[in-house]
Amino acid sequence: MIKSYLLELNDVHREMIFDWRNHESIRKVMFNSNPIPFATHIKWFDAVKKDDKKKFFVAYYGENNPIGLCSFVDIDENSKKAYYGMYASPIAFKGSGAIIQFLALEKFFIEFEFNKIYCDVLSFNIDAMKLHKKFNFKEEGFFREDFFNGHKYIDVIRFSLLKKEWLRSRDKFLKIFNA
Repeated sequence: MIKSYLLELNDVHREMIFDWRNHESIRKVMFNSNPIPFATHIKWFDAVKKDDKKKFFVAYYGENNPIGLCSFVDIDENSKKAYYGMYASPIAFKGSGAIIQFLALEKFFIEFEFNKIYCDVLSFNIDAMKLHKKFNFKEEGFFREDFFNGHKYIDVIRFSLLKKEWLRSRDKFLKIFNA
């Protein structure tokens, strides 16, 4: 069995994340779809490592095989909730997104013992919506023409998942991922 795990973002990941984030397949589904200059990336990278309200992790499938990134931001310790984001590496194998999401949910609900995770998805990102629904996220909001990408307004869909919902379906995913 190949082990999958999350590793907290560190300096080893700096250039890799820069390359991933600037890849066209990643940029096209992000709220900021513009290429990011390296100096801007370094500034962001150094800032998130110091921010207690943000946690970033690189997902691995086996030794030395990074497959994507997940993040928890706007962490609210009092309400035990955070905003979630993730993406698979542009060269990751099919199914990597599901592995990353499983690892992220385990980290968030089981290790961190938080109660609610939520995320926003651009309405054209059908793959992300399918993935969240597969993991029992609930559509919590629909924001019409909420985001302007420089060319047109785009609807945004908010999804959320509660710890009790994760715990009800967790065993199924533990079996799928042999965890």
